[in-house]
Amino acid sequence: NFLFELLGVEAVSVVPGGSDMMAAMEKVADECAAEGRKPYIIPGGASNPIGATGYVACAQETTQQLFDMGLDIDHIVLPSGSAGTHAGMVAGMVGSTTDNLKDAVAGETHEYQDMYPDFLTVAEAEGNRAAIQSFTFAMKAEDVHARLYQEALDNLDQEGEVFYYLCPVCGNIEKAVPDKCSICGVPGSKFIQY
Repeated sequence: NFLFELLGVEAVSVVPGGSDMMAAMEKVADECAAEGRKPYIIPGGASNPIGATGYVACAQETTQQLFDMGLDIDHIVLPSGSAGTHAGMVAGMVGSTTDNLKDAVAGETHEYQDMYPDFLTVAEAEGNRAAIQSFTFAMKAEDVHARLYQEALDNLDQEGEVFYYLCPVCGNIEKAVPDKCSICGVPGSKFIQY
């Protein structure tokens, strides 16, 4: 594993499908802290400000490489299970805020109306319960993301700071900390403020 060696990876933890990933990561982080280390938890999909910033840099690097290679494209297709990927890519691409938000609405809508239902059909045919749960959570979260992007588009003239709260497990986004996630049931205390 060349990449692991290059990055200095000392251990890899694998948890069974359907596990509470955040709880598993917190356990490993606590073990590292007990050893005097300084762990940093990166939530699924890198869905936090640092992760989204990484995708901003990715979008900017992609744009530069396309320019350098003389390539002209009109779509970028990327996997995503959370808003961090899309938020960073949208913010990093050249274009007006209005155009970027319209693209974000279209992308999220495609995911919850077309892409994830197709994935679910395959997972159900295979009887893969972990995939069914994951795709169901993602599909519901993408519906929320599309509505929030549309709301942002409809309110571009509004001023003032807005905070959102992200579920670190399924990618659901709320405008206030809930008692528990309406999609996956994670306690609201686990939500991350943006």
